[in-house]
Amino acid sequence: MPANVGAMFYTGDMPWHEEGLALQRPATLDEALKVGELNWEVGEADLMTAGSIPSPAPTRKAIVRLDRPEGHERRVVGVVHRGFQPIQNRDGAMLFDGVFGKGEAVYETGGYLGDGEVIWLLARIEKPLTVGRGDVVQPYALLANSHDGSIAFTIRLTTVRVVCQNTLAIAMSERGLGQAFRRRHGGSFREHAEAAREFYAATLHSLGSVTDQFVSLSKKRCEKAQFEALLASLLPEPRKPRNAAANRGLLRAWETKVENIRRARAKIVELRESGRGMNLDTAAGTYWGALNAIIEFVDHHHGDERSRLSYALLGDGMDLKMRAFAKIGELAKAA
Repeated sequence: MPANVGAMFYTGDMPWHEEGLALQRPATLDEALKVGELNWEVGEADLMTAGSIPSPAPTRKAIVRLDRPEGHERRVVGVVHRGFQPIQNRDGAMLFDGVFGKGEAVYETGGYLGDGEVIWLLARIEKPLTVGRGDVVQPYALLANSHDGSIAFTIRLTTVRVVCQNTLAIAMSERGLGQAFRRRHGGSFREHAEAAREFYAATLHSLGSVTDQFVSLSKKRCEKAQFEALLASLLPEPRKPRNAAANRGLLRAWETKVENIRRARAKIVELRESGRGMNLDTAAGTYWGALNAIIEFVDHHHGDERSRLSYALLGDGMDLKMRAFAKIGELAKAA
């Protein structure tokens, strides 16, 4: 997945918004497509080698941005298999808006990554979740799609803890951890729309359960030893390679990985004590605080500013946060 932000807009003070166009209020769909620079379509092109005698690549095709002329160095946004069917930005966004936006000004951020390989929109759902006094979580619907095949067309429930702007993707409780609305780049648009409406109903139904999960975590104590064991399981140190002593480069690479993991653990421990919102009764010394220390590290302290969005909201960072949520839920339930 591309690591850099190509274009984006935002409202408020979200953690990854070091670049992009600032809006005074959320956008409608048409506004979001304009200010997020998403008003372009993709097409397909055959692939040939660049040798003196070109050879075709019959099992693959290129996905190209049609707003960029032939020969443009950023025109190709993906190389995919022949069965891949692109979902145009506006088509996917209109499906999303028909279910979650319904013509209202609900879009707080959106844009594309890289040259247009991945696009996203974040729509506010006006059903805030109260964990405790001064601790409110705002739910959103996240649309993400790729033109390079790196991710399927996806809609998922994402929450933002208001006091610290920590983000977490939530699974539909009745469908299992990690479940979201996903559609391969194939099938009919009508099928996608019907499935999206079903997902929306499940999302609204699940919000009460999500609140209960968060409140439960805020009422269970998490001791220091339990927290350290949790971090060790989530961020394990790699084993030293057998031939590291004879390979200086391999040894340095292993040492760097170990150092990075230890530094990450130390930062998360620090955030558990002094991170954003850790002074609230819901977070101090609880499993809810433990979860948010991990989320804050991923959202606010991992990597550089340009890579943080894709890592925290769409990539491996969100996977780490969801694994932490699942593990912490198990520990809290057993406590």
